[in-house]
Order: sequence, then C-alpha cells, then structure tokens
Amino acid sequence: MRYCIVTDLHGADLRKAYEMLRPEADMFIVLGDLDRVFLAEEALNILRQDEGVVLIPGNHEYAHINHRKITSSTMDDQGIDSSAMWEEWDSKPEVKEAFASMFSGDFKENYLEMKGKAGERIELGLEGGDIALFMHAALEGSPTGSPAALWNRLRSTEDHERNFRAMKENGYTLMFRGHDHRPELALFSDNRVHIADIREGKPVEIRGESATITVGDLHHGYYAFLDDEEDGRKITFYRDSTLAFRGA
Repeated sequence: MRYCIVTDLHGADLRKAYEMLRPEADMFIVLGDLDRVFLAEEALNILRQDEGVVLIPGNHEYAHINHRKITSSTMDDQGIDSSAMWEEWDSKPEVKEAFASMFSGDFKENYLEMKGKAGERIELGLEGGDIALFMHAALEGSPTGSPAALWNRLRSTEDHERNFRAMKENGYTLMFRGHDHRPELALFSDNRVHIADIREGKPVEIRGESATITVGDLHHGYYAFLDDEEDGRKITFYRDSTLAFRGA
C-alpha cells in the first residue's frame, strides 16, 4: 500500500494537491487545519466521491466552529482573523455541522453517503498487522489549548517519550500527524527517542518499536508518502512550491 499524507493547508489549494498526488497513492489522507470553509466544503466533496480518502479536522477547524480566538502566522498570510473565520464557517451551516460531527464521533451515523473515512482520529491496518494512527496533533505532549489532544505539540524528548508511551498503551506502531509544521521522523527503540535524518525526496526506512511522522504543512508545500510493503516500510518527505499557499 502507498499512502499520500497532506496536512495544515491553511488556505492552500486542496483540489490541486488531490489531483496531482492522488494518482500516485492507494489512499489520500488529509490531517486537518484547512482553515477556510470553502476548502472544508471541497474536502467533503472529495470525500463523497473517493473511497480512498481520509479526512481529519484540526485545531483550527475546532476553534472556528466553536468561536474560539486563534492566531497564527498562517492566518496572517491569508489576511484573515478569527472573527472573519467564524463568519465564514457560520455561512455554511452544513459544512460546519459535518466537521463538528467529526469531533463528536457521530460522523458515520449522520453522513452515510460519504465514501471515504472521516473523524477526529482514524486507525488503519498496515502490513504485518500493525496499526497506524492518523490525527492532527498528538496523544500526549505539551498542551497549548483545550481539548489538549488537538493542541498537543511534540517539542522535546520528554514530549515524544510521553506520546510513545501513550501509543504503546493503545497498540499503535505508527502515528501520522500535522500541527507542528516542520517535517520530522521520530523513532522509539531501546527505550530511547531517535530523530532520523531526513532529506526531501529520499526514502527513509522506518525501524524501531514505533515511529511518529510529522508530515509538515502543505501551506509551505510539504507532504509525504508512506510505502508499506511486506519487505519494509519507508517514508519519503517532499516539498513542492507549486502546492504551497499562493497569497491572499
């Protein structure tokens, strides 16, 4: 199986990324922080037509839906603030309801016409029986907002260690996440955290007891491919400036 993972669009063109990258993958996975409601609507349209799509909301969607103020450089890039985001999302009640239902866990019950998968967290089975967790932030780490699971950042070795312990307790071998915009591959073996050396376009073999992959933000053109085969598992990080946010 080959998985393409994008996250943290923050205004970047989802349809362009989907049309460019989807043909290269068995599954296309979006890990949240779309920001704009028109992109959220596009994501739902893609989800309706493609069984191989996974959609997970991020902390920005949660904030906009619940009228919580949030600031970031990526919102500054888009020339929009929280109050304007609230108005955008309020103008599309069906889209807002659909994303709110992902957080509440009743998406499948309310949106049975969707072909792909959607939810706050998604588990997928990998070769050899391993389970991968896909979510926006992390199970544990440094919380910077509430609910913590949507805002947990992996800022230190201690954050990674807590997160790896939580992964083990829940039976996860791999975690794919966004939120922290810098691409990173963290491996856990011999009771230690190892940060792998990664280069754009160069596959890195995933070894160890478990691993956490921070994909990097599509806002700046980052995305990744996971190749999961019987003879091994490799992650490749990419950056394509043509997919990055083009300006307000």
